[in-house]
Amino acid sequence: VFALDDDYAIGVLFSSMHLAWAYSESSTLEDRPRYTPTTCFETFPWPQPGAAARARIGELAARLITDRQAICVQEGVGLTTLYNAVDDGAWTAIADLHRDLDRAVVEAYGWPPAVAADALELRRRLVELHATIRSGETPYAPFAYREPG
Repeated sequence: VFALDDDYAIGVLFSSMHLAWAYSESSTLEDRPRYTPTTCFETFPWPQPGAAARARIGELAARLITDRQAICVQEGVGLTTLYNAVDDGAWTAIADLHRDLDRAVVEAYGWPPAVAADALELRRRLVELHATIRSGETPYAPFAYREPG
């Protein structure tokens, strides 16, 4: 459970950026990754975009939630079944929304869109950003965004 009150935050958490970080920082339980807040969430280097990028990510996340919920209700399936089918080529609109969301989030970091599709480069950049945040080199207040003015 994440106590965040906007679609932007859930959009970032839905992104490949957070997924790549979570997989690399997770411990394991049997043969599965084990997501823990202290290793995956609290250490995640969030982007710090402006209002337009935040709005775009939020809009995409809201559409993704609405669209996948509609499919689940209409088809009588859960998210696991839905995403297994998406992986097999079904509901391409869901896959397209995830790609668009990934591009929007990677651009919120100020990185080229191609980085969203390169897991190794993505991980490298996240580790580098995390290091500069921890050292104090990069100012960091991901949840303190306020509209200028």
